[in-house]
Amino acid sequence: MIKEFAESTYNCMAAVCAIDGEVHDKELSVLLNFKKQWNLKTDIANPKELIRSQKDCETLFEESFAFILEAGELSNVYDLLHHCNEIADADKNLHDKEEILLTLIQKKLGKNNFFITKDHIDWNEEQKTVIESNKNERILIEAPPGAGKTELIAKKVYL
Repeated sequence: MIKEFAESTYNCMAAVCAIDGEVHDKELSVLLNFKKQWNLKTDIANPKELIRSQKDCETLFEESFAFILEAGELSNVYDLLHHCNEIADADKNLHDKEEILLTLIQKKLGKNNFFITKDHIDWNEEQKTVIESNKNERILIEAPPGAGKTELIAKKVYL
């Protein structure tokens, strides 16, 4: 991911961080670690600046996501999804407003179960095979970031 994609990803992450009206310490920690990792000098030094309105968060997210989509590299979208899910999961609570932003990715890509939400998951046939397999069977799950590996494993473990 080049610097421009990192900046756009950071902006999307900041929007997910702030859209619920507060920035949790764990969310901020994930965001600042990403900023440090990519040595970003961004206009959004603190996502608390975005709390002004949900519309500001949605606009920032949509504009930044559009930049990522324009490049046509699906791997960049997977990276974005992974990092936004990190933010959403940081406080162990997927807020309704965070889900609104994550759903924008799903809508743009036309995918129905592209990432995990609070809603019921419609497992595909491969996923159902994993879920229904013998609990002692060794299974390798390969998929890109944000595709639902963790949710699948959690479903399997908690059956």
